[in-house]
Amino acid sequence: MAGLPGTGLGGIFYVLLVMWMGLRECWLLARGSSTSGPWARIAWLGSLAATIVTALWVEGLGLQELIRMLPGAERVSTHRAAFALDALAPAVAVAPFVILAMLLLSLQLARLILRPRRQAEAPAAK
Repeated sequence: MAGLPGTGLGGIFYVLLVMWMGLRECWLLARGSSTSGPWARIAWLGSLAATIVTALWVEGLGLQELIRMLPGAERVSTHRAAFALDALAPAVAVAPFVILAMLLLSLQLARLILRPRRQAEAPAAK
């Protein structure tokens, strides 16, 4: 399936991980245990994440303009169509985060439920 890179769960997870890397290094810097090495890598990965988010933003604006230019748009109230787009946008933006949270939660639950049981060690023979 074709689409814009970064729009799936992998893209959302990538952006969140880059944010976490930056926050973690800031925390380490505040504690005095950070080095300058990771900052160049975080800057590079952060620029990629910013590009993904910017591309998604521009795509959303472009889609809004394309929908407004549809031939049947004159027959539908422009106010109603714009309201529908504005009402749908937050749900579409939040949905990947909810799906990612459910995926991570289900993985943790599966880890707890399917954890291999350790057999009790047999007492040493005398």
